[in-house]
Amino acid sequence: MSPIGIRRLVLRLAALLLAILAGAVLILWWTRDTLVTWTLRKAIAGMLGVGVRLDRSELGLSDASWRLQNLVLSNPPGFGPGPMVEIPEIFVRYDTAASGSNSVRLAEFRFDLAGLHVDVDTAGRTNLMALGQVGGTGSTRTNPITGGWQFSGIDRLTLSLGQITFRDARDPARNRVLDLGVTNRTFENVTSPFQLIPLAIEIGLRSGWNPLGTPPQR
Repeated sequence: MSPIGIRRLVLRLAALLLAILAGAVLILWWTRDTLVTWTLRKAIAGMLGVGVRLDRSELGLSDASWRLQNLVLSNPPGFGPGPMVEIPEIFVRYDTAASGSNSVRLAEFRFDLAGLHVDVDTAGRTNLMALGQVGGTGSTRTNPITGGWQFSGIDRLTLSLGQITFRDARDPARNRVLDLGVTNRTFENVTSPFQLIPLAIEIGLRSGWNPLGTPPQR
């Protein structure tokens, strides 16, 4: 083969490799949400030690957002097959302009909790206590990714809170269902969890909590 023929062959092979690489990049781009969903589902399952359902995870690269849809955590082993946590949506949008070094600020955070099911077994242990335990030793996995970062607040927080179910295997008479009844409640410039105390008091009063300990008037 002449030098010209060899040169043409090399150029054709280079063009083919570039086409394959471009195709691979496009495939990764179009399937990035599927890959992130699968990776996140495996990571949560490995960290908490429970079954995880996650229908979709969407990364908004243009607005620095992240949306999770239909996240369901199953009970730890020994607490039955039912779900423990049901979250239809978590939406986070970062404030890239306000976030500084080792500081995270959210421009928007939406959290929709449909149900939290707290189960107590015959030994008095709850499913929340068993969450994330390794080999029954009581030690829990920690996430080193958040180490060293400080949270500086949320510009706009929107909460939807459904039901909390309490089920006690020792005494079914203690079973309770608490309807939180919070739909799209919005808070502005949240920098401390103490700002949510009025909402907690509202939920408590609606559920029959009496802070004075006096019997209700008839």
